[in-house]
Amino acid sequence: MIYLKKIDLHIHTSPSSYERNFNFSLDKLKEYVDKTQLDIIAITNHNHFNKEQFLLISSNLNCSVYPGVEVDLESSHILVIFPKNKIDELEIASDTLERKITSENDSITFDEFTNIFPNFKDYILIPHIKKDPAMKTTTLEKFDGIIKTGEVKSAKKFEVAKKDSNCLVPVFFSDIRAEDILENFPTKYTYVDIVADEYGILKNALCDKTKVFISSNKNNEEFAFLPDGTLASTKLNVIMGKRSSGKTYNLKQINNSGDSNNVKFITQFSLTGKSEEEKFKELTEKEQENVINDYLKPLRKLVDTILEIDETADTELENYITTLKEHATNQYLQDSYSKAKLFNETEFSFLDNLDTKRVINAITIILDSKHNAEIIEKYLSKSSLISLLKELIKKRKNEYLEYMLKKETDKIVKVIKRKLNSKSSMISISEVDFYKVYKNKALKDNFNYIINKLKIEKSIYNLDIYRFTLIINKKPFENVQELKSKLKTNIALSDTFKAYNQPYNYIRQLANLEIPKSNIYKALLDFDIKVINEKGNELSGGERAEYNLLREIKGAEQYDILLLDEPEASFDNPFIKDYIIDIIKNISQKTTVFITTHNNSLGILIRPDKLIYTSNDEDGFKVYTGEFGSKNLTTVNGDSIISYETILNVMEAGEQAYKERSQIYESFKN
Repeated sequence: MIYLKKIDLHIHTSPSSYERNFNFSLDKLKEYVDKTQLDIIAITNHNHFNKEQFLLISSNLNCSVYPGVEVDLESSHILVIFPKNKIDELEIASDTLERKITSENDSITFDEFTNIFPNFKDYILIPHIKKDPAMKTTTLEKFDGIIKTGEVKSAKKFEVAKKDSNCLVPVFFSDIRAEDILENFPTKYTYVDIVADEYGILKNALCDKTKVFISSNKNNEEFAFLPDGTLASTKLNVIMGKRSSGKTYNLKQINNSGDSNNVKFITQFSLTGKSEEEKFKELTEKEQENVINDYLKPLRKLVDTILEIDETADTELENYITTLKEHATNQYLQDSYSKAKLFNETEFSFLDNLDTKRVINAITIILDSKHNAEIIEKYLSKSSLISLLKELIKKRKNEYLEYMLKKETDKIVKVIKRKLNSKSSMISISEVDFYKVYKNKALKDNFNYIINKLKIEKSIYNLDIYRFTLIINKKPFENVQELKSKLKTNIALSDTFKAYNQPYNYIRQLANLEIPKSNIYKALLDFDIKVINEKGNELSGGERAEYNLLREIKGAEQYDILLLDEPEASFDNPFIKDYIIDIIKNISQKTTVFITTHNNSLGILIRPDKLIYTSNDEDGFKVYTGEFGSKNLTTVNGDSIISYETILNVMEAGEQAYKERSQIYESFKN
């Protein structure tokens, strides 16, 4: 006999002070537990535990309820599930957690965790592993092998983790907020092969990969996608049925019950018809924006740096040259004040050398480290470090003394020069920082050189999208209208654009025109984007629809679930057979795919792992499932239909129509 308990150990019933508020509904939680037929649950609120609420829940549910808490530990989350007889210990820990974690950015250290939960080895510990925020390996290692189980975010991640011998035992939970407005119950739970719901038995089972599943039949490549337990494949599923039979409704259920960041839903008609041109523009502009932002990121930093150049250095140089000439021309007017050596004395050019100070701080940190003291001592003796520190401190004292002497000397020289100048009829030579002047000139020259080189037209991005290629080129602005369009401004830029080939002067003028500093880098380069087919031609209307579908599908591998609602609309069978089928088959190896379709090429030639048939008859909506090629399709309640007849009716308009078409084809052939 198979003993399986359905569990969900990640349920929220009250928000923390810093979370989105929600109204807990005991009735909604009862409905969720009853509808999904859960045997064991745990209440795991963020960093707090409400004993009174927990006792109320425990006494009103028809399942075993365990107390717990979800802890923010070193920027990750971990579920800590307690035995029922340790509820007071959890309440004490909760009080400490609430004091330490007061915002969503707070988390405790491992040492704090062990102090708050001194008996943590006795509890069920389940960190996020393939779910954000996932626990880092460095944190896991601190538990020294105690942790055996990890929570994942999808059925696909569960399948992958269970096959990986180096991965923790995976579990899949709802993370549900049991609130009054909850409409769609998630289908995220784990089956555990245990006879009883005792804490010790559950804890041991969660340490064993052979004891956990996401389907009631122990098939690791199937999972429940509807609340009633109807199973789907973790790979490729085709949903078929007559109109208004619930195909799209079931897709929406899957979409609403999952994390929107993990589900890619391509809705019917969103890529074709009236939406075709709009979607094509949206996809290409989004692609262009992402590429351009990445490409221009270094340029933005460079422009920000160049705009910070201190222009007063150039003024100082002009003043220096003017006063130097005048001083040389009027030598005969020298008086006793101007003949004094300090009259034209140059000030020290100096900075406080902080390198020695930084090294001193670094050595101090090494000497103070207790956590790594043993490793440090292995390579660097403490006595040598102390001797080095003493010598560096002595050096730093001398450096600082020299710095302060020069600083004070300059102050005295400035005062004396000012007094001598006030008495003399001669003009003193102005001060200038030649290093700063040369540095600024080099920055400007190099900036001009780099930007003018960047303006040379060139392809910066090519992306192959199956039979299409997306190309983005960089190029110079051709006229002021292109520039104004890029900057989205009505400011007159005609005079400024004349300086376009002198980039430094150009960006300076833009800054003076009150163009936002954050946008100025966009005024240096223009871009264009095009999509071509395999023949090198730009796309026709029909090809744009094909591109829309292929582009949306290409990025689907980063999601856990891909939902396609009748993607065959406006596409011919050769395109479906030659491109779509193989692409979707490949994606389904990494991402769970659901397709609704009436197309026999797509629905049958794709050979899905699971066939799902929806019907709407006198008994209401029903969902039948079966492996591709199985004789019958069945519901979770045991109702059965013949696969052959069902598929022919949906895909071929019945057996008679199928035979007639075959005869017609034969007549053409003969």
